Amino acid sequence: MPAPRLHHVVFAVRPESFDGASRYLELLGFHLVEYVVDDVGLRVRIDWNGGMELVTPTEEHFAQSGSVGDFLARYGEGLFAVAVRVPDAKGACAVAEAEGAVERYRQHRGGDGFTLTEIDMAPLFGVPITFLETDLE
Repeated sequence: MPAPRLHHVVFAVRPESFDGASRYLELLGFHLVEYVVDDVGLRVRIDWNGGMELVTPTEEHFAQSGSVGDFLARYGEGLFAVAVRVPDAKGACAVAEAEGAVERYRQHRGGDGFTLTEIDMAPLFGVPITFLETDLE
Protein backbone atom coordinates (compact mmCIF):
# COMPACT_ATOMS: atom_id res chain seq x y z
CA MET A 1 0.00 0.00 0.00
CA PRO A 2 1.42 3.44 -0.91
CA ALA A 3 2.57 5.69 1.89
CA PRO A 4 0.74 8.95 2.57
CA ARG A 5 2.23 12.03 0.93
CA LEU A 6 1.75 15.75 0.97
CA HIS A 7 -0.60 16.71 -1.88
CA HIS A 8 -1.29 20.43 -1.44
CA VAL A 9 -1.76 23.22 1.08
CA VAL A 10 -5.01 25.16 1.43
CA PHE A 11 -5.09 28.83 2.34
CA ALA A 12 -8.32 30.54 3.41
CA VAL A 13 -8.67 34.14 2.27
CA ARG A 14 -11.46 36.68 2.58
CA PRO A 15 -13.59 37.25 -0.53
CA GLU A 16 -12.07 40.70 -1.02
CA SER A 17 -8.56 39.16 -1.02
CA PHE A 18 -9.33 36.26 -3.35
CA ASP A 19 -8.37 37.95 -6.64
CA GLY A 20 -5.26 39.59 -5.20
CA ALA A 21 -4.04 36.37 -3.59
CA SER A 22 -4.69 34.53 -6.85
CA ARG A 23 -2.77 37.12 -8.86
CA TYR A 24 0.13 36.91 -6.40
CA LEU A 25 0.38 33.12 -6.76
CA GLU A 26 0.02 33.31 -10.54
CA LEU A 27 2.84 35.88 -10.73
CA LEU A 28 4.96 33.40 -8.79
CA GLY A 29 4.25 30.82 -11.51
CA PHE A 30 1.31 28.82 -10.17
CA HIS A 31 -1.43 27.90 -12.65
CA LEU A 32 -4.74 28.22 -10.82
CA VAL A 33 -8.00 26.74 -12.03
CA GLU A 34 -11.23 28.01 -10.46
CA TYR A 35 -14.12 25.90 -9.25
CA VAL A 36 -17.28 27.08 -7.56
CA VAL A 37 -18.52 24.40 -5.20
CA ASP A 38 -22.07 25.57 -4.61
CA ASP A 39 -23.11 22.74 -2.27
CA VAL A 40 -20.51 23.83 0.30
CA GLY A 41 -20.49 27.53 -0.61
CA LEU A 42 -16.89 27.87 -1.69
CA ARG A 43 -14.90 29.42 -4.47
CA VAL A 44 -11.72 27.44 -5.00
CA ARG A 45 -8.63 28.16 -7.06
CA ILE A 46 -6.12 25.34 -7.17
CA ASP A 47 -2.94 24.37 -8.97
CA TRP A 48 -3.21 20.56 -8.93
CA ASN A 49 0.42 20.13 -9.97
CA GLY A 50 1.85 23.00 -7.95
CA GLY A 51 0.28 22.03 -4.64
CA MET A 52 -1.42 25.35 -3.83
CA GLU A 53 -5.10 26.01 -3.18
CA LEU A 54 -7.00 29.16 -2.22
CA VAL A 55 -10.51 28.99 -0.81
CA THR A 56 -12.99 31.71 0.02
CA PRO A 57 -16.57 31.43 1.20
CA THR A 58 -19.65 32.59 -0.60
CA GLU A 59 -22.07 34.68 1.46
CA GLU A 60 -24.27 31.66 2.27
CA HIS A 61 -21.30 29.74 3.64
CA PHE A 62 -19.71 32.42 5.75
CA ALA A 63 -21.28 31.72 9.15
CA GLN A 64 -21.54 27.92 9.27
CA SER A 65 -19.70 26.34 12.19
CA GLY A 66 -16.43 24.74 11.11
CA SER A 67 -16.57 26.36 7.68
CA VAL A 68 -13.95 28.43 5.91
CA GLY A 69 -16.00 31.51 6.84
CA ASP A 70 -15.96 30.46 10.48
CA PHE A 71 -12.18 29.97 10.27
CA LEU A 72 -11.73 33.45 8.78
CA ALA A 73 -13.90 35.02 11.49
CA ARG A 74 -11.92 33.30 14.25
CA TYR A 75 -8.34 33.38 12.94
CA GLY A 76 -8.18 35.62 9.89
CA GLU A 77 -6.55 34.65 6.62
CA GLY A 78 -4.00 31.88 6.62
CA LEU A 79 -3.23 28.19 6.43
CA PHE A 80 -6.52 26.30 6.57
CA ALA A 81 -5.45 22.73 5.87
CA VAL A 82 -2.73 20.49 4.55
CA ALA A 83 -4.10 17.90 2.13
CA VAL A 84 -2.39 14.55 2.55
CA ARG A 85 -3.01 11.95 -0.13
CA VAL A 86 -3.73 8.58 1.40
CA PRO A 87 -4.78 5.23 -0.06
CA ASP A 88 -7.70 4.94 2.40
CA ALA A 89 -9.26 8.17 3.71
CA LYS A 90 -11.69 6.38 6.04
CA GLY A 91 -8.85 4.36 7.57
CA ALA A 92 -6.71 7.47 8.04
CA CYS A 93 -9.69 9.22 9.64
CA ALA A 94 -10.14 6.34 12.07
CA VAL A 95 -6.48 6.57 13.09
CA ALA A 96 -6.75 10.34 13.56
CA GLU A 97 -9.93 10.00 15.64
CA ALA A 98 -8.28 7.35 17.82
CA GLU A 99 -5.59 9.94 18.57
CA GLY A 100 -8.20 12.58 19.48
CA ALA A 101 -8.78 14.44 16.19
CA VAL A 102 -12.33 15.45 15.28
CA GLU A 103 -13.77 15.30 11.78
CA ARG A 104 -14.91 18.72 10.53
CA TYR A 105 -16.12 17.85 7.06
CA ARG A 106 -16.38 14.95 4.62
CA GLN A 107 -17.13 14.94 0.91
CA HIS A 108 -17.17 12.41 -1.89
CA ARG A 109 -17.25 13.47 -5.51
CA GLY A 110 -16.94 11.68 -8.79
CA GLY A 111 -17.52 12.04 -12.47
CA ASP A 112 -15.69 12.22 -15.77
CA GLY A 113 -13.67 9.13 -14.84
CA PHE A 114 -12.54 10.07 -11.34
CA THR A 115 -13.48 9.68 -7.70
CA LEU A 116 -12.37 11.83 -4.80
CA THR A 117 -12.95 11.53 -1.08
CA GLU A 118 -11.84 14.28 1.30
CA ILE A 119 -12.06 14.13 5.07
CA ASP A 120 -11.10 17.34 6.82
CA MET A 121 -9.97 17.01 10.42
CA ALA A 122 -9.94 19.79 13.02
CA PRO A 123 -6.33 20.58 13.94
CA LEU A 124 -4.74 18.19 16.41
CA PHE A 125 -1.49 19.41 18.00
CA GLY A 126 -1.77 22.40 15.64
CA VAL A 127 -1.75 20.17 12.53
CA PRO A 128 -4.76 20.80 10.22
CA ILE A 129 -4.87 17.69 8.00
CA THR A 130 -7.33 16.87 5.25
CA PHE A 131 -7.15 13.27 4.04
CA LEU A 132 -7.47 13.01 0.25
CA GLU A 133 -8.19 9.72 -1.50
CA THR A 134 -8.47 9.88 -5.28
CA ASP A 135 -7.75 8.02 -8.47
CA LEU A 136 -6.68 11.27 -10.18
CA GLU A 137 -3.02 11.43 -11.06
